[in-house]
Amino acid sequence: MKKKSLISWTDFTWNPWRGCSKVSAACKFCYMFRYYNRLGIDPKIVTKQEGNMNYPLSLKKGEKIFTCSMSDFFHEGADEWRNEAWEVIKKTPHHTYLILTKRPERIKECLPEDWCRENYAHVWLGVTVESQNEVHRIKTLGEVKCEIKWVSFEPLLGDIQLGKEELEIIQWAVYVFKLNWTFAKRVFS
Repeated sequence: MKKKSLISWTDFTWNPWRGCSKVSAACKFCYMFRYYNRLGIDPKIVTKQEGNMNYPLSLKKGEKIFTCSMSDFFHEGADEWRNEAWEVIKKTPHHTYLILTKRPERIKECLPEDWCRENYAHVWLGVTVESQNEVHRIKTLGEVKCEIKWVSFEPLLGDIQLGKEELEIIQWAVYVFKLNWTFAKRVFS
């Protein structure tokens, strides 16, 4: 029996491969690097997880599946396995796949040949935006046709100012809101 995810905005995680390379400031805080370093596994090596590729096929009820929580779905190191993952995704339209990337410039070239909203309406594409320096990722995501476009503002490293153009692209967002207790008592008392 597979365990449900502890991540509040998803039901399960699916990692058909693991490993990544750092591309921005948010990568400094990446849990995947800490996790695999503790296990003595080099987190910079992108490796197929043989036993995980077909995992979504075993889930009969429709679930929200965070895809590649221990990698980046569009990482160049996974190019040889991505089509296999797309096949699993296509066979399981009863699930919702939440695909998050820090490499939105690779999305279009890595989509399956039959990509369209009708075939992949159950795929939500998202980008990580941790600071104002990365807001451009939202605009790049906006160039891709998909059912839901989303943003993860985790880890949030500084203030972010979004304009109307970015706000019109985003349909769903996740973030961690940590309220300063002293501030909260003063404002909400």
